[in-house]
Amino acid sequence: MPVSTLTRFESIADIPLNDVNKTYFMPTNGGLIPNDRYLHSLRLQLEGRITLPGSAAPTSPTADSQTVFSLIESIIVEGYHRPRGAREQFINVRGSDLMQLNRIYLSGLDAPMDTVFDLSAAVSGLDFRGIMHLPFVPLNMPAQTQMNHLLDAPNYEALTLSVRFADDKNLASGGTTPSTFTAYGSSSGSPRLRIGGMFAMGGASRFAGFVPARVWRYYQESVGGDFVAGKDKARLFNFPRGWSIRNVLAKFGTKATDITSGNNAFATLSNTVASNFLIYQGTNKVIRRWDDLPTLQADAHAAYGVYPQPGYGLIDFASQGLIGESLRTQSLVAGPDGDVDLFLSGDIAGASDQAGLFLTEEIRGRSGTLPSRRNQPQPRR
Repeated sequence: MPVSTLTRFESIADIPLNDVNKTYFMPTNGGLIPNDRYLHSLRLQLEGRITLPGSAAPTSPTADSQTVFSLIESIIVEGYHRPRGAREQFINVRGSDLMQLNRIYLSGLDAPMDTVFDLSAAVSGLDFRGIMHLPFVPLNMPAQTQMNHLLDAPNYEALTLSVRFADDKNLASGGTTPSTFTAYGSSSGSPRLRIGGMFAMGGASRFAGFVPARVWRYYQESVGGDFVAGKDKARLFNFPRGWSIRNVLAKFGTKATDITSGNNAFATLSNTVASNFLIYQGTNKVIRRWDDLPTLQADAHAAYGVYPQPGYGLIDFASQGLIGESLRTQSLVAGPDGDVDLFLSGDIAGASDQAGLFLTEEIRGRSGTLPSRRNQPQPRR
């Protein structure tokens, strides 16, 4: 498949964030993502100013406040894929966790463009700006592999990006008077989320008939239960089965308890919530083992030169640029003896409000070309 460019950047639209705790769509093209070309990724630039109240202001930063994208509670991309005849929600992530993937796979891309909130200096107004990529391809893979996983936007109907803008409690707790959000560098106006696209150009054919494999990113969260009570060899996470898993980003800590309903943030992140990580496939068959979270973090450093921040660990099955190393789970569904179990186990040191979040990157389908019309049965005349 000829390619003239894989990542041509073009600005798409600005989303004015006029109010907190609200879901926004792009203001152009009826709220739809442009579907005239294939997409490698979107670039999100969040910028604005936060001013804390003079009294009863929040005082205790959340662990997620190290990135401005903790203000983006959710990022969802979905649409109806015509060739597959199905509506697909293939991106569902939180801003703070997606930024951690950016840090690891793009070698610390967030610094210095991502603002860490210094609440002691924010009373008179703190300008913030962060830039993050929303990739549709598996990152840190050869160009050919990325091309085989592009977002084939022309094959989608009603392809939308939705983002939920949270409030200051995602950044800090302890206050009762809300902070004020305005435009970057101004005491008026609104913050904005600038959306740009990294477009792929398919030469003269424009990728005609090409249907790539798809990358799905979504998360599960476990709160309470064994994370509070504590347990050895606890079942932390059930891996999805039926496709291939490139990676799982694990996150451990304590949840903030005074967050606005519908939002989420971690109050603390810790490397000691869980240890002795084992991946079981079937009955008592261990296929991966790490003694603790720092051991798992060292894998990311060895592969990409970046240590995940405390509380995060990346289980990467294809860290050497070979997508075929992804964990294949197709044969684990309805095997000769029924479904085969696949889960992550660990020893949990219980404490109040502890939780674990697991962000999965799954590869679904295989890239290929739709049959040409010449090969299709023709109606009788």
